[in-house]
Amino acid sequence: FRSMTRHPPLFCRTRALRRMLPALLVMVATSFFLISPALSKLRSAVSPVASNLAPAERFIATNRFRVRNAAGFEKRWAERKSRLGTLDGFRYFTLLRRIDGPAFFKDSRPGKDDAPDYISCTLWESEDEYTAWRKGDAFKEAHGGSGGIAAFASMLKTAIFLLKGKPSPALYEATAVCTAATPSPTVDAEGGWRQDIRADGQSLLEPESFAVVNRWPVREGREADFEAKMEASRTNRDTGPPPGLKVRTLMRRAG
Repeated sequence: FRSMTRHPPLFCRTRALRRMLPALLVMVATSFFLISPALSKLRSAVSPVASNLAPAERFIATNRFRVRNAAGFEKRWAERKSRLGTLDGFRYFTLLRRIDGPAFFKDSRPGKDDAPDYISCTLWESEDEYTAWRKGDAFKEAHGGSGGIAAFASMLKTAIFLLKGKPSPALYEATAVCTAATPSPTVDAEGGWRQDIRADGQSLLEPESFAVVNRWPVREGREADFEAKMEASRTNRDTGPPPGLKVRTLMRRAG
């Protein structure tokens, strides 16, 4: 009996816990309401709000490709039907081909599993114009959606024989846009797509420009700080566009 008096049975302990449970819940709830505002203030101090980000000056849509046949892939782009150049808000298109970079660029050489062979890059005045094209007939025509059986067969051939897996899209907001003082001559694109490119599917096209791309992973909530530091660094060392520069921008991932 002494043992039971000093150490109550299990059912007695359970009843005691049940009596204490409401008080414990009140204590937990009170602690939450007291701590929550402090956490919110701390989160706001650490994570800048979206309004602190630099305004988007342009909108850039890209698609990343890994290919089986580079020359055939380029021929497919050169001969595609598109009226992109006739659309409101369209500003620029280029197809970027990855190459071996100079030795001083670390990790710039192709061969990584996540490294695309090509990137299609379309520059728009704003996201609204891009969205209008994406939902319109011009997009469907360029991607075999409303061009009949022949267009669909061409897209299927590209997917099977030219590509390694699906394209990987990425959208960006362009900030801190800097262009050359002397604009490039306008290229004739009658009907919305260049007609002066001749591709035989055997050799690669001659390059028309050279592009350098740096990628930065930024901690969540520190985007505004990163942009501010990039702008300060650019302002401190910038003496104007260097010879040969066509365009320079900081691209912020949008989707």
